[in-house]
Amino acid sequence: MPNNFSHFNPIGTIFKGTDIAKCNELKYFPLITDIPDFAGCSKLTEANFDNIKELNKDGCFQHTNITYMYFPAVVNARMFYSFINAHTRGVRFGNNLKTLYDIFELGAPEYCIIGSLLPPIMNRAAFVAKRYYIPDSVVESYKTAPVWKNISDKIYPFSQFAKDFPHEPERMYEPL
Repeated sequence: MPNNFSHFNPIGTIFKGTDIAKCNELKYFPLITDIPDFAGCSKLTEANFDNIKELNKDGCFQHTNITYMYFPAVVNARMFYSFINAHTRGVRFGNNLKTLYDIFELGAPEYCIIGSLLPPIMNRAAFVAKRYYIPDSVVESYKTAPVWKNISDKIYPFSQFAKDFPHEPERMYEPL
């Protein structure tokens, strides 16, 4: 693969740079090494975000239909206006998340799962996820942490997740 291309999928399609916006027929994007601009990809429903370490592309998921997003390696999440008119049901972060800034400011997923034992630094704009599921052993730490204490009624132990959402993809139920 040429060095100046950042995305390559198994059938040989190469995307130059990180802007693939308005690609209305794209349904699956398997190999992602950095966050491209998916804004306007209305048929995109699945993408592999396993290798992403930083979420920092403003507006990148606007007007998309990615139902479930998995970011197991993300350490810092900071994106402005990224989920406007996005139809995201669930988002899952791994156990290394350190910051959560402005990620859900205008598009509220039903839930956000966070595996970090320490509450990520969060600003007020990240508040709009309807529920946050975190490791059972640190529920009280989250509920009393700066900024998190303002949304303590939205924080639930991960053990409650399967009861609240019994029909989600298997990957959402993996242990934290």
